[in-house]
Amino acid sequence: MAPSAFPQDLPPRPGPPSGSGGNWKDRNCPGFRSCLWFDWDAYNLAASKDDKAVLARRVCQWVVLVIYAMLGVLGLVRGVYGPNVAGWVIGAVIVVIAFFCMAHLLAGIGRATGRRKVLGRLVGRWHFDIFLVASALIFIGLLVANFIHSFPLGAVGYLTTWYGMWVLIVLAWWITTWSPEPESYV
Repeated sequence: MAPSAFPQDLPPRPGPPSGSGGNWKDRNCPGFRSCLWFDWDAYNLAASKDDKAVLARRVCQWVVLVIYAMLGVLGLVRGVYGPNVAGWVIGAVIVVIAFFCMAHLLAGIGRATGRRKVLGRLVGRWHFDIFLVASALIFIGLLVANFIHSFPLGAVGYLTTWYGMWVLIVLAWWITTWSPEPESYV
């Protein structure tokens, strides 16, 4: 048999990154600490009192989350999900699941660091902050429109804005999951 051309003295394979552990959960769910998908520290106002930008970001997150929860409960009370008990139960489950999904998405947007390349442009922390402020203002408008039973674009405009905000928040969160671009000092 001819000698192998494959080298016999290869360096050892690197182990898992430090702190990552080696089990399935740590590899597939990094940062997963509990049954919640996010850490409530992303909403901690007391921890951010020294940094005004972080405080403003977290206030906007709270505004969106609280108004989102209020609108969900108002939808239940007004019978959006149906007049029967089954509609209420299904609606309540949907509202609770949607609340935690929204909390997860907003926490991801609030904790984003670095810059990502989106359609050839770099999007950074400042852009995510502007997005959170705009989202808070839009949700305030939705809450006011819900209480005065008037929306400038009618019911279709209200629902389009409601679902459009869902889509935009999911897209913004999705962008925050991308790997940040390396810093360039050129």
